[in-house]
Amino acid sequence: GMQGRLPEASAELRDEAVAEIRYTGKTVSYRSGVVIASLDGRLTHWLAKPGTKVYESDVVATIVPVPGSDSTRVALVDSALPSVAAKADTGMPDMQLNGEKVVASASGTLRTAGVRIGDWVVRGTRIGSVVDERYSILRFMLRVGDFRRLQIFMGVEISTGKYPGERFIGVVKSLDDNRKGATGEVEVEIMNLPDFVFEPGTEVSAIFRFRGEKAI
Repeated sequence: GMQGRLPEASAELRDEAVAEIRYTGKTVSYRSGVVIASLDGRLTHWLAKPGTKVYESDVVATIVPVPGSDSTRVALVDSALPSVAAKADTGMPDMQLNGEKVVASASGTLRTAGVRIGDWVVRGTRIGSVVDERYSILRFMLRVGDFRRLQIFMGVEISTGKYPGERFIGVVKSLDDNRKGATGEVEVEIMNLPDFVFEPGTEVSAIFRFRGEKAI
């Protein structure tokens, strides 16, 4: 078997879709990996907690715009978060607080980017993402000798200490021999991830299955 710790960003979940923000009747959507853009304002409420499953078009958070330097409105947002969020979530007209709804653009697991309730967010702030956890793409390196024995669609068995006793079945999706170094990059798609998420940096063990040969 092959063991090692996946370096940051070498094991990445596919189809990560950032949320979209809808306001004043206009929908602004962004492709995968692009920061969420919003009007300047305060994040008032997470309707869905990070790590929970959400569905497309679910409202996952609200932002109350605070234009200019209106300190009165800032104070109101800071001191009355529950009531402010409730008004914004229900869509009830409110002349003082015109709340924006952060809407999930895909179904999956909600993740945040370290933004907390009450934080001031400006245009370009990424407040979260929705990850499709049904499958995962893992990328890691093999010695060139072992690498050359691999084939596309070859079976792979993945295990990790994060989920003891679980065995994840995958297939080799792509191979890149780098043509210069002594290692090659292998991309493996894991097929059975209905309730599990691999984070970058997760330590994994991979066993590649060869017909009539010893696995590596």
